[in-house]
Amino acid sequence: KTPSGVACCYGCGAPLHTGEEGSPGHVEPATYDLKKRHNQLKTVLCGRCKLLSHGHMVTAVGGHGGYPGGKQFVSAEELREKLSYLRHEKALIVKLVDIVDFNGSFLSRIRDFAGANPIVLVITKVDLLPRDTDLNCIGDWVVESVVRKKLNVLSVHLTSSKSLVGITGVISEIQQEKKARDVYILGSANVGKSAFISAMLKTMAYKDPVAAAAQKYKPIQSAVPGTTLGPIQIEAFLGGGKLYDTPGVHLHHRQAAVIHADDLPSLAPQSRLKGRCFPVCIPRSVKSMLLSQNFHTNLFLQNIMLCSG
Repeated sequence: KTPSGVACCYGCGAPLHTGEEGSPGHVEPATYDLKKRHNQLKTVLCGRCKLLSHGHMVTAVGGHGGYPGGKQFVSAEELREKLSYLRHEKALIVKLVDIVDFNGSFLSRIRDFAGANPIVLVITKVDLLPRDTDLNCIGDWVVESVVRKKLNVLSVHLTSSKSLVGITGVISEIQQEKKARDVYILGSANVGKSAFISAMLKTMAYKDPVAAAAQKYKPIQSAVPGTTLGPIQIEAFLGGGKLYDTPGVHLHHRQAAVIHADDLPSLAPQSRLKGRCFPVCIPRSVKSMLLSQNFHTNLFLQNIMLCSG
């Protein structure tokens, strides 16, 4: 269920209904009635999520920052509005940023959503960095970038949901800082929130029976930005406080917002990036121009800048 108590799909957070077939949250009437009768609506996965789990590209988000391909059921503006209540809650915010598109996925106006709540910054997908990358150097660069953006955070963690690198450290930080508050995973669309939650639950399950049970009904992971369409409550902690997956914030400047749905999978790198170093001085004007491009060029140029000084 959502914070408002409405029964929702555990995969995407969309309210469950028996109306328009194919729309987020749709359930066959017979299934809905049966689950409702036995008080099991929290175990229901909607039809769209079943398709997403089998690799189908079913987009649902249009509008400012949404996607031009496929049928649109909700606007990017409506999804942002669903997060507006967060700034009035007493919560711990775990903000995710994609290392492959650091500046593009950063959510510079994070306080519009988080309010005065404390923030733990998690950098995702470090397994995609070149094999010889110095993570200490990357960590220093991230901290410097956060200071430059004038965002105060409790800590910074470099993680990979695929290889589980850094996940234990984030869990320890959350357990130490949440203090019986709810924990919200926040970030731009397709930054890896659902994958991160899955990695968290997998790691916690070894010692925590609550997290082990939560693995059975975890959010759906998909290459489609906008898979999660509402806050998803997850019983993951012993001793108070709940974990929430949240809808991704859709940003109009990212490349995913301007391509067709069928081409979305091609945006995600499938293997490690290859770093290249050029022993030449890059003019500041060229650096600024390239850094304004928010896709793989961003990380590529950062590597060049680290090498060239």
